[in-house]
Amino acid sequence: MIPQSSIESIRERQSITELVGETVELKRSGNRFAGLCPFHNEKTPSFYVNEEEGFYHCFGCGAHGDIFTFVRETRSLSFIEAVKLLADKNGIKLPLSSGGESPEERKQRKLRLLLRELMQHVAAVYHDHLLSNESALSYFKSRGIEKVLVERFQLGFAPDQWSFILDKTLERLSKLDNTKLPSDPSKLAYLMELSGVLKSRNNESGQGNRSSNNHYDSFRGRVMFPISRSDGVVTALGGRVIDAKSQPKYINSPETLIYKKRKTLYGLAQAMRSVRQSRSVFLVEGYMDVLALARCGVENAVASCGTALTAEHVQVLKRISDKVVVVYDGDFAGQKAAAESLELFAGSGLEVSVAVLPDSKDPDDYSSDAVNSKALAERLESISIPLAEFFLKLRMFGESANFNSESSTSSSISAARQGKVAEDFSRIVAKVGNLVEKEILIKKGSEILGVSFESMSGLVEGVRQPVAKRQPKDQTPGPLEHEADFHRVLEQEESQEPGAWERQVLVAVVSKPSLASGFLEMFAEEEMDSIPVKGGLSSKVKSFIEDVAREAPGQLPGSEKSIREILERNDLASLGIVDEALKQLTVGGGRPEIILSQADQVQSRLSIQSEIECITMAEASCSAEERQVLIQKKLALKKKLSQLSTG
Repeated sequence: MIPQSSIESIRERQSITELVGETVELKRSGNRFAGLCPFHNEKTPSFYVNEEEGFYHCFGCGAHGDIFTFVRETRSLSFIEAVKLLADKNGIKLPLSSGGESPEERKQRKLRLLLRELMQHVAAVYHDHLLSNESALSYFKSRGIEKVLVERFQLGFAPDQWSFILDKTLERLSKLDNTKLPSDPSKLAYLMELSGVLKSRNNESGQGNRSSNNHYDSFRGRVMFPISRSDGVVTALGGRVIDAKSQPKYINSPETLIYKKRKTLYGLAQAMRSVRQSRSVFLVEGYMDVLALARCGVENAVASCGTALTAEHVQVLKRISDKVVVVYDGDFAGQKAAAESLELFAGSGLEVSVAVLPDSKDPDDYSSDAVNSKALAERLESISIPLAEFFLKLRMFGESANFNSESSTSSSISAARQGKVAEDFSRIVAKVGNLVEKEILIKKGSEILGVSFESMSGLVEGVRQPVAKRQPKDQTPGPLEHEADFHRVLEQEESQEPGAWERQVLVAVVSKPSLASGFLEMFAEEEMDSIPVKGGLSSKVKSFIEDVAREAPGQLPGSEKSIREILERNDLASLGIVDEALKQLTVGGGRPEIILSQADQVQSRLSIQSEIECITMAEASCSAEERQVLIQKKLALKKKLSQLSTG
């Protein structure tokens, strides 16, 4: 945990006007500064910076925050990473974590810094060599990649030599005075081996015309694609052969201390400005796909780095955007990969669609005749369909699926095939936490599969629940006597997990502590009695809100430490509430005020959600006959909840 004193020192030393001014052209307007908002497109400035109070605010999109929020949102960093970046920027040394830094930790930290510096020089060497090599440049020109994109993405070229990169990097470093990298060839070669730039021939059994030292170049005879963090720091490399007959077509850096492919998206640094403005991303499969879209002016495209899409990739996309259009190759393999992403995107809160490219084209082919960026972006969106619909149709009809036609029906599909698709889809939908999103997905599934909403809902609920154990005859309970009888099951085992309604209230108060007193009025004693509660957790929630109202901590992220202390005091620290609140603040959500201002509607909605949770708990501990009754009860409640949410 970073001490509050260090955070305040950074606030005192870092001018918010200077920080924002590095990204936004600001002009004085009275006692404030104004400029075009970096978070959405606008022609008239509605973005203001208040130096005296230390915050920025956009009256157009509602973006608001301090120096830490600005760094987090513009660079897609966590709060801790933002603090460290601003500390380095202002020459402030942060204290070590409790217990101090072990010798091994110190070694790893220094090694990471050296590897980062090394990769910047390696990328620069390959880039300079490309600019002096007409043959390599002609390859990019033949693909429509002009010099402006070569410079923007720092593209490079590795010649077909065994010791090029070590020799050229040593030559480059010899001209610098401020480098921390070693000048000794063997030590530098060791760092290059750790980064994946060189390989040790001691580990290879093959013989060849290699250099006389113990290492040789990993990348030879390839055009190079530097892979960067969101702030532009190069952490890895990808290489592609120029000769189409050579294999393998692509090779990529291995995972290292500074590079984790499951968390890294190629082109993110170059896309960030466009993504911040549009809050949308085009997700493609490879380096050349990113360049193909950028060639046409579509700058908000990113790709996974030589690996399939991961949950970590989705988390990165969630932090920076609201909408994702998946643009994979139009062949069946690309379509299959796009469909499989549903399991990762479901429940993420992102609006995801799939662009169905015609005639098995890839993004490069499809974009080659685009007139301009607006036309291409609009065309890609026009041929996109929601990811869930894409998943269902591909699973049902396979390679013969017609995504752009309403004529395809489930009547030509066998019952067994429909049942398998429904089962796979239900398994994914069951993981979705948002009840409204879940219901919409169930409805979409029932329509495309040609089954009833009730059947689809029952299948989804069945996925979530363990099979009820058969009880001895003398212990088998009879039919439910009345619809609220599920509460008797809860008397056997109470859950300490928070309900959905309780989490909403906690996140709202943590996001904006000044709302605490309003929530106390909203959940007064007489109102609380009408809401089903479990495990006494609601009393903890109320106690937490009372403490916040009394102690009145400031806004996140500056008050993160005090908020966490109050949560811990009320035995709520393990719920991840602060992290959830910080994520919502990052995307500029207004949920705290909405929950409080619509108290009556929220009260009814949360009461229904709590009752649904109680039924879900009861299902695992009752007979099969009782369970069918409970499922019907829950479906009725969900329908009522949906009407409230859309009313």
